[in-house]
Amino acid sequence: MGSASFNILLMLSKELMSKQASFIVESAFRAGDERLFSIPYDKYEVAQLWCNADDKVLLSRFRHRSLNGMRHSGHQDHLNQSELERLLTNHMFGPLQLPAELVTIDTNNFESKSYHDKYTWFRDQNLE
Repeated sequence: MGSASFNILLMLSKELMSKQASFIVESAFRAGDERLFSIPYDKYEVAQLWCNADDKVLLSRFRHRSLNGMRHSGHQDHLNQSELERLLTNHMFGPLQLPAELVTIDTNNFESKSYHDKYTWFRDQNLE
C-alpha cells in the first residue's frame, strides 16, 4: 500500500474511532507500522489477526492473481513481484507490536481445521 493510501486508511480509522464505531483495518502491514497508530487502547477492544503463510505460497498466490486478471491493472503487479520477494526475504511482514490480543492464522491451507477454528473464534467474538 502506498503512503498516501495508508494515510487515508489511518485518517478514516481515527474518524471511526471518534464515532465509537466498530470497524476492521486491513493491510499488509510491515514491521514498524504500529508507530502509526495512536489508539487509546484502554478505551477500545482491539484484536489483531495476523494471517500468514510460507513465502513460496504467498508468491505463488501473488503470481496466480497477477496472471489470471483477478486484480485491477492499476496494481502493476508485473512491476511489484521483485519488491514482494525482497520484503519476504527480509522478513518485513509480521504481526504489529500492539497491546492487543493477537490471533495468528496459518493460511497455507484454507481447508485445514486450524484455519476454520480461528475463523469461527473471530466470527463469534463480540468486538462491538
